[in-house]
Amino acid sequence: SSEFTRENPTKSENRCENQRDPPARALLAGCMFNRHGNNTEEIVRMVRAGMEPLDAIGAATGGAAQLLGVDADVGTLEVGKLADMTVFLADPVSNIENIRSPHSIYLRGRSL
Repeated sequence: SSEFTRENPTKSENRCENQRDPPARALLAGCMFNRHGNNTEEIVRMVRAGMEPLDAIGAATGGAAQLLGVDADVGTLEVGKLADMTVFLADPVSNIENIRSPHSIYLRGRSL
């Protein structure tokens, strides 16, 4: 709706939490003001809107995979799942801004 605008980027995240929707529903990557590839911006916004960093990261990974029905293969790092992961030298849970600086990215166990 028109109430979700660039001027108020956290509106959808707040709405999600207020309605107790699964956190993954707040993810808007691919929408008009949040292009694919800007997923880290959205995670930072979720934390600024009041989510705990680990919950925001979980919403973008395991929560999104569960919502899409692909959590048997991706979304969390577990034995038997595809080894898709991002490695950080600085902890994004202690400072969410660190999520913007990945050290390396792996897709199915291979470095990109």
